[in-house]
Amino acid sequence: MFVPCLALLMLLAGCTGGGERHLPVVRVGTGTPMQTFDPHMADAGPVFSNYLTLVYDGLTRTYSDDFNTPRSNLATQWEWTTPTTIVMNLRQDVRFIDGTPFDAHAARANLDRMLSSHGPRYNTVSSVSHTDVLGPYRIRINLKFPDPTILQNLAGSPGMMVSPAAFDNE
Repeated sequence: MFVPCLALLMLLAGCTGGGERHLPVVRVGTGTPMQTFDPHMADAGPVFSNYLTLVYDGLTRTYSDDFNTPRSNLATQWEWTTPTTIVMNLRQDVRFIDGTPFDAHAARANLDRMLSSHGPRYNTVSSVSHTDVLGPYRIRINLKFPDPTILQNLAGSPGMMVSPAAFDNE
């Protein structure tokens, strides 16, 4: 609902009568102020997910009408090779806004960063032990124990991908 309303506001802001042209102003209100746009450090529950999903893509995605079914996003396919191992194929046509290519090394760097930062949503992916790069666009996520919710959780802020070149930006 938030995104269609924002799009309508932006469209209407451009519709003016004659006279002076003013740049459109879009104001968005929320009951809780955004603390950070870093998805690995954001407590991105439903309120903040609306903001972060406009900027970042996750490895998977879910839809509000069927949260239990993970869908492809930056990970185009995956296979559970054991109860604690997921092999993912990644999209090959993606670049971050700074021009850095999204590949298996960027995905592993993001998962490693998310795990080492112990951000507010760490508990949703604490089953992840480590990630291996199997090829330019292929990773293996190794779990400490079986986790039937990991693919859904990688659709949220813990699985959102940031350009590794931007990790140290404040």
